[in-house]
Amino acid sequence: MTLQGEWISGDKPSKEVTFHRAVYLHNPACKAIVHLHSHYLTALSCLQGARSAQLYSSLYPLMW
Repeated sequence: MTLQGEWISGDKPSKEVTFHRAVYLHNPACKAIVHLHSHYLTALSCLQGARSAQLYSSLYPLMW
């Protein structure tokens, strides 16, 4: 898929393609995205009253 959203070949892109394209367009220095669903982070996201910025910053120091 191109940055303009044109599907060139291969498997159909995932539904997160819009988000990933936005990351690439916003930050040209970004060369790759590793998208995963960690069990621990999924559990953390369910905590009521938790501040996600505080939780994630310690787990992902390179996150923008």
